[in-house]
Amino acid sequence: MANRQAKSISWSTTVATAQRKTNDIRIGTIRDTIDMASAGFDDPAKALELCKTLFGDRFRMVAHPAMIGFSNLNPPIHLANSLANLTRIERGEDWENYQCITPVVGRMIEQLDLERTALAKCLGYEVRDVFAHYLMTFPGIVPGSVSEMAQQVYARAPGTKGPISLDTRYITEDVPFGLVPLCALARRIGKPLTLHEAGIQVLSAYLGRDLWEGNNMMHQVLMELDAVLDHAA
Repeated sequence: MANRQAKSISWSTTVATAQRKTNDIRIGTIRDTIDMASAGFDDPAKALELCKTLFGDRFRMVAHPAMIGFSNLNPPIHLANSLANLTRIERGEDWENYQCITPVVGRMIEQLDLERTALAKCLGYEVRDVFAHYLMTFPGIVPGSVSEMAQQVYARAPGTKGPISLDTRYITEDVPFGLVPLCALARRIGKPLTLHEAGIQVLSAYLGRDLWEGNNMMHQVLMELDAVLDHAA
C-alpha cells in the first residue's frame, strides 16, 4: 500500500445542473463542455478516456489541476446569489434561482469574476470568464450581461429553485472549500481578492459563524497552494 499512488480527476463543474426532489431528481441542463485535469495517472489520456466512457464526449483536458480551481464558477456565483437572496433562503421560500440573478446580482458576479480571472492571469493561467461559462453551459442563449443570460435560462426552463435552508452547499461547501482557498492563494502572492473577502466576511456576520474556519482540509490545501506557486514560478 505504501508504494501505491492515489489517482484523481478534477472537473471545473458538474455534467448536469440538477436538484434532488423528494422522490426524484430534476435535471435542468446537461453541459456540452467541461474542463478537466488529472493527477497520478501515468498517461493523462486514460483519465480523459474514462470520463468520456462514463459521461460522453464533453471533456476538455487542461494542463494543470490548478486551472480547475480557477475555473470553478459555482462558488462566486453562489456567493453573490446567496447574499442577495439570504432572507429567502432563511425563510425557506419557493424562489427561482436564475430569475433572481437580477441586474444587481449579475453585476456582483461580474466583479467577482474580474478578481478570479486576474488572479489566474497573475499565475500564468488563462481561464474562461463567466460569460463564456454561461454560453458553454446553456447552448443557444444570446450573449449579454450575466443577468440577461440568467433571465434567458429562466425563461427557457423555469423550475431551477434556489436553496431553502441556510444549511445549503451554496454556503457550507462553496465558501470554505471554493472561495477561501482562492483568497488564501491571492494573499500568498500579495494580491488579495478584496471583494471575495468582503463577501465571505459579510456572510459570516449574517450567519454568526466564521466561514474562514469551515475548511477542515486547509492544512493540506495550503501545501497544494505552495505547489501551485512553484508550478507558476
